[in-house]
Amino acid sequence: MIDLAALREGENTFHFRAGPEEIGLEEEGAVYRKPVNVEVRITRTGPTATLVADIRTEVERTCGRCLSTFREELRTEAREALRIEGERARIIDVEYEGNPGVMPGPAGSISLDNIVREAILVCSPMQPVCRPDCRGLCPVCGADRNKIDCGCETEEPHPAWDALRELAKKQKKGN
Repeated sequence: MIDLAALREGENTFHFRAGPEEIGLEEEGAVYRKPVNVEVRITRTGPTATLVADIRTEVERTCGRCLSTFREELRTEAREALRIEGERARIIDVEYEGNPGVMPGPAGSISLDNIVREAILVCSPMQPVCRPDCRGLCPVCGADRNKIDCGCETEEPHPAWDALRELAKKQKKGN
């Protein structure tokens, strides 16, 4: 929580640390192993303010190709433009259903839980991959092709893609 009365003109800096469960961070296929660290800079100019939150944590995910678990450092940023109106702050140009952008929190303060949670979820991949060159599981025997070459024969690719394969071969030869 940030006390609105504590926001002075110019730049204000705050540091927060919260457990993922404290901010309602639940994501299928992800386990947050470390607390969420947030550094917030709020620059106030009269009744308006800009909020920039630098968000960091570590997450354990399941690879969508080979099903192995891997850890990754997650770092993202959230930015909001605010209008401070007495004991409330509103996100400028946002209309929530039945609530015109009022920041959550008791009167005189704002809570960053929703902003932090949404920023983390938005930067989370829909199909996490342990590494860009992950070869995944063999569609025939299920072996992890990153660890072994099972030798299974896979189906021939569809001929509709032949022209694209030929173009890719020509480009490789040209490099």
